[in-house]
Amino acid sequence: MNYGFSFYLDKELDSEANIYIKRMAAQGFSGIFTSIHLPEDQVAVYRERLLQLAAIARENQLQLVVDVAADSLERIGLSVTDPKQLRKFGITGLRLDEKLPLSVIINLTQELALVALNASTLTLEDVAQLKQAKVDFSKLEAWHNYYPRPETGLAATWFSKRNHWLRSLGIHVQAFVPGDGRLRGPLFAGLPTLEEHRKWHPLAAVLALAKMGVSTVYLGDPELTTVTQAQFASYLKQKIILLHIKPIESRSRYFKYVLGLHQNRLDPAAAVIRCADSRQLGVPQIVAEPSYPRTQGAVTLDNEKYQRYMGEIQLCRIALPADERVNVVGQVLPQELTLLNQLGAGERFELRAAVEREKLK
Repeated sequence: MNYGFSFYLDKELDSEANIYIKRMAAQGFSGIFTSIHLPEDQVAVYRERLLQLAAIARENQLQLVVDVAADSLERIGLSVTDPKQLRKFGITGLRLDEKLPLSVIINLTQELALVALNASTLTLEDVAQLKQAKVDFSKLEAWHNYYPRPETGLAATWFSKRNHWLRSLGIHVQAFVPGDGRLRGPLFAGLPTLEEHRKWHPLAAVLALAKMGVSTVYLGDPELTTVTQAQFASYLKQKIILLHIKPIESRSRYFKYVLGLHQNRLDPAAAVIRCADSRQLGVPQIVAEPSYPRTQGAVTLDNEKYQRYMGEIQLCRIALPADERVNVVGQVLPQELTLLNQLGAGERFELRAAVEREKLK
């Protein structure tokens, strides 16, 4: 899967923006997305900022994909009919906001690394024409929209079916997930493709999309928090999902015991995440502590009353009742709960104390 992020030209490309872009590239992101649906009085400013962004993208080896309408390009002195000029400007890909003549698309694919068509409106007839014209399909992708207005994001069922159809035609699919830092106005309600992802942790949404026929994911909003950046870096570089947990109020004596690197079992349970080999970690005698209901995200440790299961560490995917054989020792932070159901068979994850999270802010 390919990963990208967004930077919009209503923000100045100052030193802070430069640092953010460099950091995202270093963490494993390979593309940057922007839009030039520009206001009338900002034409010169947007052209200059796009030129700066292209230079920064090139410096950091990032693909630069620009969302355009033909008239927007023309207002800053560029044209979809002159792809060589676009490439020289530093644009490596276009997301087409409207249907263009077949001849224009063919010319774009000959000069640019990527031409993104609208995933929702692409028809079988369009695809047949592209194939008949021998367009290089390695340069084509189908990109979904993002939806700023709450309740208007796509339904997961339709989205999955659409992606299956697109992939059956040999077309790679892209979608957006929301950020969790500075959100894009004017609604500031996230920029997801799927409505159900609007309030999700961004990494959880990315992992879910990977299971739904998506090969490229971009962050729609312009910023991730530093904590979430660290979680993306952990996953993109090491395939480790980083989770932060806090002790329960009663302060179990075993909280530190559950911290560290774990792996979900290869035969994953439906209700819980079972840490593989946790019973072979030099388990001490684990005495029973007062039992509590297990909320979603509870981190538990089987005590001596569970006999040979003593020492097994689990994370609850769903709420479960109290069990005197199970000590509840910690709790995944609320903002990270959507990551739990994305932990698949054999996937690795790390449990860190929530106090460590504060150091990243």
